[in-house]
Amino acid sequence: MIDVRKVIQATTVVTLLTLVVKGLGLVEKLLLAYFFGTGIQVDAYLVAYSLPFSAFIVLRDVVEPAFLPTFVRVRRESAEEGWLLFRVVGVALLFLLGAATIAGALAAGPLISMAAPGFGEEQRSLAIRLTRLAVPALLALGLSTLTTAVLHAQKRFARPALGEACFRAGPLLLFLAVGGVQGLALGVAAGALAKLAIEGLGLVRRRRQGAKYGEGGRWGEPVLARVAAPARTVGRLALPLLLALTLSLFVGPLVENAFASRAGVGGVSALAYARKIAETLTTILPYALAMVLLPFSAEMVAGQDPQALSRTLAAVVRVVTLTFLPISLGVMALREPLIRLLFERGAFTAASTQLTVGPLLFYGLALLPFALEVVVIQFFFARQDTLTPVATDLVAFALNVALIPPLMGALGLGGIALAAAVAKAAKVLALLFLFGRRVPQFRLSSLGPFAGRLALASLVCGAALLAYASLYPGLGESLGWIGLLAYLAGGGLLGGGLFALAAHLLRIGEVRLLWSGACRLWQRWARSVCRRDKLIKEK
Repeated sequence: MIDVRKVIQATTVVTLLTLVVKGLGLVEKLLLAYFFGTGIQVDAYLVAYSLPFSAFIVLRDVVEPAFLPTFVRVRRESAEEGWLLFRVVGVALLFLLGAATIAGALAAGPLISMAAPGFGEEQRSLAIRLTRLAVPALLALGLSTLTTAVLHAQKRFARPALGEACFRAGPLLLFLAVGGVQGLALGVAAGALAKLAIEGLGLVRRRRQGAKYGEGGRWGEPVLARVAAPARTVGRLALPLLLALTLSLFVGPLVENAFASRAGVGGVSALAYARKIAETLTTILPYALAMVLLPFSAEMVAGQDPQALSRTLAAVVRVVTLTFLPISLGVMALREPLIRLLFERGAFTAASTQLTVGPLLFYGLALLPFALEVVVIQFFFARQDTLTPVATDLVAFALNVALIPPLMGALGLGGIALAAAVAKAAKVLALLFLFGRRVPQFRLSSLGPFAGRLALASLVCGAALLAYASLYPGLGESLGWIGLLAYLAGGGLLGGGLFALAAHLLRIGEVRLLWSGACRLWQRWARSVCRRDKLIKEK
């Protein structure tokens, strides 16, 4: 069985560092807004930045699931051959990324023309210059996907997260040192190099086992022959992921925006704002947990322990559901004051809020399947199975597109969000069912009693939140941002508290365990206070 304490500790560290990374990203946006507003300079920089960064996101989501489980399995059999596989894949990435970096610098003009066809000549020239300054980041960021995967395989999560923070800090520091958007673009490349250096030093300092260059102390045919099969496995696992990422990162948003544009002015932006809230809520904790789970679950697969793998998946599904179900209910019930607090200022008017409320209702419904998908697919990746997640993704994509026209006809923009929620929920259920077919020790039906009790707790929480939300129309526009914050905090405490109480009374094990732990902490604190007071009185 997985070491729960290690998972919790690692997830906590990664989550805290992820919050730092998000904070640095917010500071960058605030600086851009303060110094450049919405002028041509910031537009040119953001386009130049997006080219290497988008490629990095795709590489990261391909390399880690394809390489990490293979590396864990090979290293378990032979530490030397594990590091040989690392070198072979690293050399292949170096050549591919080097060629892509040179091509990106030489073809900066055509790339900008495709990425931003509406730029004028002055803006286009600036974007080309900034792209040539930032594009070397592609080489360092691409190589860092491999060093990150190896560190995660060793269950070392703090250093990669620190490297990510340094990458985010690079543009800020160079902007303060050099000034202008040129400093920001140089900072992208400098931050990427810092990320790779921090992670590379972490690998160098780790004592490596085995000969440096394989058999005979030379890089030759014996080395390549020994790692040819696992290297081919990495490639076989990576190709389906490229297809899935193309759909999720490029085609999917284009399809949704195409439908949203038919809703009139503001349709695309309202959908984007609602989707951003949902993505932010499901980004930090689920992604941190998924990052930690992959090496642990890959180790269970390598150790041929399907029972532990199944128990771990069931426990993760229960914990994520308990966490995100009350959040989902809260977002759905209190969506209007939440949008007002986050966005309603300046050009984002009350009409913009009303346009965004509909999509957020159904994106709130999608929070739980979004969060579950992120962690469930890690168990397929651990088993070196990328085809099943990709196949379910293709079916879910087709279902999503098919549902949009009828649902949009009935619900407007909200129909687009509801189609995404239904398709994602179907995908998660299909993944859990298929995992049970591949690993018989996992039975989806075993989660039935848990789901029934959870439904009752959700009814209590939902009824309370709806009653609380009915107070909002009476308050109307009288609430400033402090009042909105207090109102949302009150709703969160009410809904979350009643959900936890109902779950405790319904004997949901995880909640009762947390309750027992909180009681023990309270008792320890009370005893320490009593001892302190007694010592003071004796003195």
